[in-house]
Amino acid sequence: MENQALDPIYRRLRGDDPDGIMEAIFDLKKALPDLDRGLHEEIASALSSLFYIDTTDRPDLGPVVDQAVRVVAAMGPHLIPHHLEEMKGTDLKALFCFARVLAEIGPDAVEPVLNFVNEADDPHLLVGAIYGISKIKDESTAQALPAIVVKCYHADGEVRDTAVRAVGKLAVQVDKSNFDDSCIEKMFEALMKATHDREPGVRAKGVRGLGSFARAGLLSDPRVSEATARVLQIVGQHDHYHWDRAFIVRREAEEALEHLGGCAK
Repeated sequence: MENQALDPIYRRLRGDDPDGIMEAIFDLKKALPDLDRGLHEEIASALSSLFYIDTTDRPDLGPVVDQAVRVVAAMGPHLIPHHLEEMKGTDLKALFCFARVLAEIGPDAVEPVLNFVNEADDPHLLVGAIYGISKIKDESTAQALPAIVVKCYHADGEVRDTAVRAVGKLAVQVDKSNFDDSCIEKMFEALMKATHDREPGVRAKGVRGLGSFARAGLLSDPRVSEATARVLQIVGQHDHYHWDRAFIVRREAEEALEHLGGCAK
């Protein structure tokens, strides 16, 4: 198929009818095996233009966006550098669609995205990359935790929020045999620090992470006591009273206490 033959498909992709757009997506998917690999970036960019659709305004186009994510991911890991470049300057809708693409690519995405996390300084891109890694359900994500822990102390609140969330999420997704004592200690320290963050969302993720640590069996007895004391402070049930005014933080604390209580038994 010649490049010019793609133009009618691209026009349908830019349309307003969900069925027509979906047909265009499947036409591109069917055409891929017969296309020069040099066209893959162009096709991925055309499909990822759908990531900007506001599905709150157009819920009927939600399946279109989901299918576009699946097809772009299925194009393979060789496009990861292109996706990371495309993430620059996106809005949040598109950013999290790209993160879903990275997650659906799976374990092959861990190393290149980890390298990106280590080198990038743009908070927007870091949020997308860290979120993408946290959505990959594979033991290989353990290698990303040291870099993610560092981002828990980032100056940008959204980066901290995403990194703290990822630490808690990966604690339960990855078998604890993949973590050495030093890594576990640094993860725990980052979560405890997060419970004192100025941003309520970060505090909530830190508290949730402590509960996740308890569920994953990553807390030693002294750490169970330390985490429990901190969570009790947050809900105002400790001698050293530090009631958190944010409801979302207290709600996470109540749930974390259930997991921490199970550790203490």
